[in-house]
Amino acid sequence: MTAVRSRDAGDAMIVGLARVVLCGVFLSVSERREALTIAALGAGAWHAPSGLGWFVAHVPITAAGAGFAAKAYLACALFGIAGLYTRAALLGLLVSATYLFAIRQLTGAVFHDMHLLWLLAILLASNATRALSLDAYFARGTGQSLRECLSLGALDEDATATLRAARSTLGVLYFYPGFWKLWESGLSWALSDNLANQMHAKWFQHQIVPAIRIDHSPFLLHAAGIGTLLFELGFIFLVNVGPRARIFLAISGILFHLSIEKLMLIPFSSLWICYVFLLSVPKRFAVASAEPTPRRTLLLHTVAAVILLCNMERGLRGITQSFPFACYPTFQWIQGPTLPDMIVARGDQRLPIARDASGRRTQTQWGEIWSVAGIYGAPFSRDRLLGFVQRELPSLHGRIEVSIGHFQTAPELWGAAPVRIEPLTTLDVP
Repeated sequence: MTAVRSRDAGDAMIVGLARVVLCGVFLSVSERREALTIAALGAGAWHAPSGLGWFVAHVPITAAGAGFAAKAYLACALFGIAGLYTRAALLGLLVSATYLFAIRQLTGAVFHDMHLLWLLAILLASNATRALSLDAYFARGTGQSLRECLSLGALDEDATATLRAARSTLGVLYFYPGFWKLWESGLSWALSDNLANQMHAKWFQHQIVPAIRIDHSPFLLHAAGIGTLLFELGFIFLVNVGPRARIFLAISGILFHLSIEKLMLIPFSSLWICYVFLLSVPKRFAVASAEPTPRRTLLLHTVAAVILLCNMERGLRGITQSFPFACYPTFQWIQGPTLPDMIVARGDQRLPIARDASGRRTQTQWGEIWSVAGIYGAPFSRDRLLGFVQRELPSLHGRIEVSIGHFQTAPELWGAAPVRIEPLTTLDVP
């Protein structure tokens, strides 16, 4: 039998490392905890986005069920990190995470975390996932060194295919947001006041003004806009070219996401941490084997093809509000200087809704407000709006007026009256 090339051995070690990192990301994200809260709200507060109608109709969603899934999720993620009963642990994590992540989407605005499920499914279908695992250690052969047994995944020749599938998935994820920016807005997306207004809108939502005011520098804004388009559109073409191109993409992507987190207050570490799939092991550190196992990549290729084709379909149609496959947020339209918000008033008194003691809302709260008001995602429903108002303002009773106000988002204009108010409905709160 021929020896496995050291490149394949190194790829298997990256697959094993990716398993450890990805399972760690599942432990760190908030979806598991938020799903417990959403499950407890009950069906009256839910709205199923595209792809989840069957889930709400046929799958039991209860606080007890979500609690059991959360415990299984935690245990499977820990076993996945250790590589103990690896295949069973990853399968259990995929099932429990899909259930909990689906519940997380029922507030009416989709939370784009699905890449974690896609990458986990690719790892589950891979024979190379046993690299860097306790399973490999306990199955070690006589006379085999620790370094060799921890790289046992090198015996599986689908390691390279696994990484190619994961990298292509990331490429598709980035491509369609860039495509829709150009298709909808052209270069004006980057070369107008759009980015300044995009930033102002996010600052307004968080009621935070960053110390770095890049919005005062049109040149930097336009350069950032062009860089965004090049990065998103170019990722898929460079990601499978070679190690140097991937290093360039990883550095560019980390800077891209950290800049967005700093300037637009949008953290997305659960995505850029997955750049572990872009790594390569230098040949001198790879462990080759003289006894390769049979090549079994049909399952891997099938899973990868389904993920890529479903995401391409969502991407080509620009459908961002769906699960478990969706086009990731495009920000494709030119953002104006105002942002809509729901106004709840009793007589002449305006009542703050879904805000903390400092008057701020989370992104989840903004998404739910826009959803129940019919601004974004779900169609408007009086019953759902009433349930939301009763939940957020439990001491409120009597007749209230609900309207949509359009507020100026430039920090210098915060606190000013809305430039336009559109009546929405009148509610009698029992």
